[in-house]
Amino acid sequence: MRAQQLGSGLIEVMVALVILSIGSLGMISMQLSALQQSNNAYLRTQATIKGTDILDRIRSNPEAMTGYLVSSGSENTACWNWQGDATGCSAANLAAADLHDWQTALAAILPSGAGRVCRSDLTDDLPGQPDCEAANSNHPIVAYIWWQSSRDANATPEMLTMSAEIQ
Repeated sequence: MRAQQLGSGLIEVMVALVILSIGSLGMISMQLSALQQSNNAYLRTQATIKGTDILDRIRSNPEAMTGYLVSSGSENTACWNWQGDATGCSAANLAAADLHDWQTALAAILPSGAGRVCRSDLTDDLPGQPDCEAANSNHPIVAYIWWQSSRDANATPEMLTMSAEIQ
């Protein structure tokens, strides 16, 4: 007569541990994916805020609109005076300072972040290489922002395009 087995055997415990391990790895993978997507959403939000920022700066300085449509700006301390006195800061100087501040902020906030403002027909644009038209064309003003959202240096950068009709 055989003895009756009580409790679970070693094989049943091992099978349960394997199943539990596979389930845990799946949950960890989902959590990592959620964190990556959350970070991508954060970067896209920051790019949207900065795109809106430069378009608002252009709207508030319409006299120097073409001053924003160059590849880079220059720092001008005369335009940012804490006493409220902006002597020596023309509309063109302000445009150059705005563009410089915007591009500096993009580089600081976004990984490998950069941007360009120009008139564009919104075709044939690539990250880092926007298809800009002549500054005196009738195309809308577009703020291009691109950054590297992946840690893979060979991955295609993300690009956000915001256009505005500014008269």
